[in-house]
Amino acid sequence: MTSKSRSAWLKVASFVLFGAFLSCMAYRPAHASEEVGTEEVTIDWKNYLSGRFASTHRDTHRAADHLNKAVEADPDNPELVRQAFSMSLASGRSEQAAALASKLATMEDQHTSLVDLVLSASALRNKEWENLEQTLVNANADGIINLIKPLARAWAAAEQGDVDAALDHLLVIKGSRSFDIFGSIHKAYILDYTGRTDEATAAYMDALIELQGADLQVARAYGNLLERLGKQSAAQMIYAEFLEQNPSDLTMSYALERARSGEVPEPFISSAAAGVAEAYYNTARRLARHRSRSPASIYLRLTLMLRPDFPIAQALLANLQDRERRYDAALASFTNLMDDPVFGWESQFERARLLIQLDREDEAVAILEAMHRDRPEDIGVLAGLADQMRNNEQYELATKYYDQVLSLIGEPKQRHWSLLYSRGICFERTGKWKKAEKDFFAALALQPDEPLVLNYLGYSWLEKGKNLDEALKMIEKAVEQRPEDGYIIDSLGWAHYQLKQYEESIDWLEKAIMLQPEDPTINDHLGDAYWRFGRKLEARFQWRHALAMKPEKEDVERIRAKIKNGLPKKHKRGE
Repeated sequence: MTSKSRSAWLKVASFVLFGAFLSCMAYRPAHASEEVGTEEVTIDWKNYLSGRFASTHRDTHRAADHLNKAVEADPDNPELVRQAFSMSLASGRSEQAAALASKLATMEDQHTSLVDLVLSASALRNKEWENLEQTLVNANADGIINLIKPLARAWAAAEQGDVDAALDHLLVIKGSRSFDIFGSIHKAYILDYTGRTDEATAAYMDALIELQGADLQVARAYGNLLERLGKQSAAQMIYAEFLEQNPSDLTMSYALERARSGEVPEPFISSAAAGVAEAYYNTARRLARHRSRSPASIYLRLTLMLRPDFPIAQALLANLQDRERRYDAALASFTNLMDDPVFGWESQFERARLLIQLDREDEAVAILEAMHRDRPEDIGVLAGLADQMRNNEQYELATKYYDQVLSLIGEPKQRHWSLLYSRGICFERTGKWKKAEKDFFAALALQPDEPLVLNYLGYSWLEKGKNLDEALKMIEKAVEQRPEDGYIIDSLGWAHYQLKQYEESIDWLEKAIMLQPEDPTINDHLGDAYWRFGRKLEARFQWRHALAMKPEKEDVERIRAKIKNGLPKKHKRGE
């Protein structure tokens, strides 16, 4: 981080902490005291502010740590307890969240639906049936709680052996337009769980018809029952049919392999808590599909509160954390899946990718190399290694891995254009231009008008001073598709420069600078364009700016020479 960026970061941090300080003055959230009338209140400012700062940066684990310590100093502060509750739930601390929910339920204006959901989940998980019923009676009647009330009662009755009562509770759900399908699904689940297999088989078929065959989780549950009944062939047909529609689904692939092996699985649902967990997971899955990440994450935490050993929910949570760029949290979630027979291999690959995002490349490479030793012909691992070697500028080694990947693929398909493009970059960087050009054209044949390839090929031609008119057309086409990409716009400005169209060149390069102000190459290019247009003071300023940005070693002396002597009078192509 440069001194300038460090200073900017500290300003932001100070602003966030100051905002947190102002917000906490509205209530009494260590080590300081203040008097209110005759009552002395202890305020743990350090932990409160640290917790707020961490929550602002979506570091839920650290936020929960600090806010719970602040609650210890001021346990009767409703707002402080609410914040600690939210962060405890968001970080997966079930016991802590449940304890705080119990406290909030006794505080005025703090008895929310989320508090009810956590309290009911805690009671269900601990099989505290009377406590569960009392929680459901006192619960607010809005949103998903209207589904959870009858569902929790149904599963509680089922676990206590009263199947008819369980089915009666489900009738309430069947009467609801919003949640009707849950009634059909959980009827099949409960009949299966309680051993009424003939009725369960019919109920699963009814649910799949109602769902129009679109729910993988219900299909897996039905196949699971068929396997336990010794009907492996029928189960294989179910799995194969759904896998054809969803070829990348890991759980369905695993289920098909298991059915073929004859191994008898454990029941799909093993407790009342696991049954209700299915409802939360189903809701989270639908929300995630519609990019409602925050509520999806909350329902996944409730899912895992009820059923901690639920790999498919853990995998979805890890993916949501990744999409939110919470890379440390996602890394921890994928690490929890390392030994899972379904998600273990994929989670290793995801861990390597996240480690790269966290600038821990050596650890990432170690993971990928170990995976490569285990499965030397795994295309995904080889491609990951190739990409990482290219990012590390180990172009010869990267080329070797790309060669292996493309050899295993055989005839490349449209989706493989990026492999050819990436190998082309390696060839170009190692001076093998003919091979690079061949790969770029092959990539364009698979993915015509791909802006990354058009830009790289066009820019390379510019640098070589060849095919300038064609290079300009390619780059213009790339800019049309990516009008806010500073690097591609830089290429267009440089193309105009090479064609001695300096005024147009300046217009585009100035726009590129606005989009990528800290890039040394773009600043260097703008300096050249200014010089050729007669703006020599500005040119030297721009070159000095480029030099301060730590350009490539081979460019440093060249830029210094320009600052001292300017550009030669005659502009040669490829200069």
